[in-house]
Amino acid sequence: LQPRTREYRVDYQLGSCVQFTHTFSSLTVALERAFVYAALVRIPGRTILKGTKGNRLTVAKICVVDVAAGVAESSQGDRKCRDRGVDEPGGPRPDVDQIEAVAKILTRDLWPEIRGAIDEAAKGSGLDPVAVRRQLADHGWCDLIVGIIQVIEAADGVVDSVQERARDIITRAVMSSSMQGHRDQVTGRIMALVVDRVWSALFEALKNAVPPLSLLTNEDLLRALRILAVFICPAPGLHSEVLTHALRPLGEDARGYLTDQTKEYLGEVFVEWRVGDSHQGRSPGDRTS
Repeated sequence: LQPRTREYRVDYQLGSCVQFTHTFSSLTVALERAFVYAALVRIPGRTILKGTKGNRLTVAKICVVDVAAGVAESSQGDRKCRDRGVDEPGGPRPDVDQIEAVAKILTRDLWPEIRGAIDEAAKGSGLDPVAVRRQLADHGWCDLIVGIIQVIEAADGVVDSVQERARDIITRAVMSSSMQGHRDQVTGRIMALVVDRVWSALFEALKNAVPPLSLLTNEDLLRALRILAVFICPAPGLHSEVLTHALRPLGEDARGYLTDQTKEYLGEVFVEWRVGDSHQGRSPGDRTS
């Protein structure tokens, strides 16, 4: 968050494979939303969106804008409240520093070590190390974070209780992902190697947590992981696991990361979002590709 310009920036990079950067201000958020809204395609003669691939990608972009705006606003609100010595309405929530700390543990600090281990394992298996790393960037990291989310959910606040099976849960989540079909070079052995290093680093960090990580509750940690999964996913609108385990919980979060308009759009273009939807009287958009 840049106090003077009232801008906030989402900046994520893992080696040379995964990069995401966006800068928002109150003006650019409005312009960003207006731009993507204009790209939406509606059913002729109606206000309901078509369930096209293009609409799904566009609505997912709107979600990223919403979540980025929500994180920046909560960060600014938390800091103002801390300066005044009062509690933030609705309780504490993950701010930019905490999300950055989680991202740093899971990726940036580990990447040099992981890259070397991947290259060595790939060569030993007769695979192309460059191809393996590129395919990991094809939704591999957001799948890995989804696996960690599933472990934290299963732990219910007691991470030690799932420590023995955590790596298997995360590896299975990645290898059974809807995106794994595009990653023939990412074998179970290589993924288990990556998961082992990432989970070990996170587990140690949580055990020996200092601020800002020590300020996170279990629910805050899950929020931070879900937000990170949405931010780094190359195409949340096409990645069903990110939709189910990250974006939908954020949409249902009492902190209100997604606007009502965005949630309405999600219900129109994603069948999975309409399960249990309260707007059952509204006809869904056509499911065309």
